[in-house]
Amino acid sequence: MKILANIEFYNAPAGKVELRDCDGVRTYKEEDVEITNAMFSRVESDYPEAFKALCEKYKASRHNIPYFKYKVVLCFIRCNFGRYDNQDDIDSAGNFHFEYVACPQEGECPWYNIICNPKFNTKLSIRENEIMRLMVVNGLRVGEVAERLFLSIDTIRTHKRNAMQRVGVHSFSEFVDYAHRNKIFKED
Repeated sequence: MKILANIEFYNAPAGKVELRDCDGVRTYKEEDVEITNAMFSRVESDYPEAFKALCEKYKASRHNIPYFKYKVVLCFIRCNFGRYDNQDDIDSAGNFHFEYVACPQEGECPWYNIICNPKFNTKLSIRENEIMRLMVVNGLRVGEVAERLFLSIDTIRTHKRNAMQRVGVHSFSEFVDYAHRNKIFKED
């Protein structure tokens, strides 16, 4: 069973973070070590800018690693998964679905648009990103990309295959969904 699957987080009126998963509804606590460790690793790999900011924010707690990880994950959840709704914040495939969370410090918070609405790390090489952008955003086919970049069709196919493997998808249509969900080609 996947640890990060079919989870809905929400900020409760009393200030706690609640979660709904296969075990029911409960308050997210420091004792939820499996969820904390899985989320901590995921934030570290997929959202490095947010991870760095969170580590800086909670650096005073680093002497107690489990508590430090819990605080980092708790803040990430509060800032990105605040509403209770019908769509799981983490779906069955483990994809994150961020929500707008109203923040009382919006615009003043030094971590605004860093921890909340974090930038996704695509893990794609520069060339893979360039090729996949041409295919996803511009709708070009393999042969058209090869022609535009003065590369062989086999080279383009190899980069396409490697890009899909890097993000863990098995088809181009899955890659397109993944790219849209994670805003990989969103212009800064």
